[in-house]
Amino acid sequence: MKYSAEINSFLERQKKSLLLMDGADESTGFLTPREQSGYDFVAEDRVKKRPIGMREMLYENSIAWLMDAGRGILKNEWMDLVSEQALSEDTTTSKIQTFTTSLLPAVRRIYANLVAMDLVSIQPLGGPSGFIYWMDHKFVSAHSADSISAGERLDQEQDAKTYTDSSEKGTIREIEACLTSKLIETEIKKVATRWTLEAEQDFTSQWKMNLEGELMPELSNQIIREVNRKIIAALLAGAKNNVNWSITVPALDTTSADKMAYYQTLWHSIQLANAQIIGEKYQPATWMMMNHNTYYYLERLQNFKADPNMGESGQTYTRFVGTLSGLYNVYVDPWFEDNKILMGIRGGSWRDSVAYYAPYIPLFLSDKYIYNNDFTQFIRGAMTRYAYGVIPESKTQSPIKNGGLATITLTGS
Repeated sequence: MKYSAEINSFLERQKKSLLLMDGADESTGFLTPREQSGYDFVAEDRVKKRPIGMREMLYENSIAWLMDAGRGILKNEWMDLVSEQALSEDTTTSKIQTFTTSLLPAVRRIYANLVAMDLVSIQPLGGPSGFIYWMDHKFVSAHSADSISAGERLDQEQDAKTYTDSSEKGTIREIEACLTSKLIETEIKKVATRWTLEAEQDFTSQWKMNLEGELMPELSNQIIREVNRKIIAALLAGAKNNVNWSITVPALDTTSADKMAYYQTLWHSIQLANAQIIGEKYQPATWMMMNHNTYYYLERLQNFKADPNMGESGQTYTRFVGTLSGLYNVYVDPWFEDNKILMGIRGGSWRDSVAYYAPYIPLFLSDKYIYNNDFTQFIRGAMTRYAYGVIPESKTQSPIKNGGLATITLTGS
């Protein structure tokens, strides 16, 4: 189309600006510090002949979809803008910015506020379906003495006491690293907001407020909340082990000091759950999740340190609240199951997590449309496409559980 190149050029400049805001280094191919460290996903772009990070990949998916929409799905709406001279020669730059300016910043708003960024592996997809990956370490050769089968994962076998036994000119057994994959398909999520011309006029005249500007952030907030909820629910359902802790103070502990001392025993249950994770995965948990009621008990622990900035989390509701003993990042979600604490691993690499979030189109915002016969009601919509889930410990596992996840259940009344 006539203006496609100009629109694409503007979006590319906007993408570069947002990557720099995220701390990307142009000399490394616009990789952010988290991507340079290996913590976030990085792929090799054969067209650009350089690495491409998670953030740039999400932006480019959105740009590609928008440009395709201009030729296909939204062709009629786009042509209406042209016919109305919304993209006329003398106002091309300003009108293009009006049409597209909120798209990539809204994408940035989505992923920056997802608790998934800190809990699971983020692996963007280049299409509506694709593969997610994780690292497996496996025994290459069988060893009957330890009941080890060829291809068995190292972290699933705790009896390998004599696997490396050998002698001069003896058998040498091997282990290997495998980048395991799983084919997934994205879900489609849509939500819209509507308002009247009269309401827009009243907000402007009475309070000098932009009604559309007030409504649009809530579209992205709703998507953020829903993605968070789905991922957290999957993590909770995928926890392999559980430890119980009673919230009922023993009858003999009647003084305030006695009660406070008893509440500190929650720490012992947390450490036991962590020990279960270490026993399964050979590495400790790095984060904890609970609701506000359960957080009441955790914040009493003497080794809990609250985050001084936890009140600045915006409207997404799932928030980081502090650290416990310098070992676990603590998150509170008001819709999380009551009397339950979830612990899990987020390793030092995107390959080491226990679950995944795989966005294809993190967010698309439609233009403002009139949708009724008297031309006084408007609507705008938002769409996201993504997949999520817990990483299985075997290809045939059902239901999917992962030893890198454990729960503490608060019992009693």
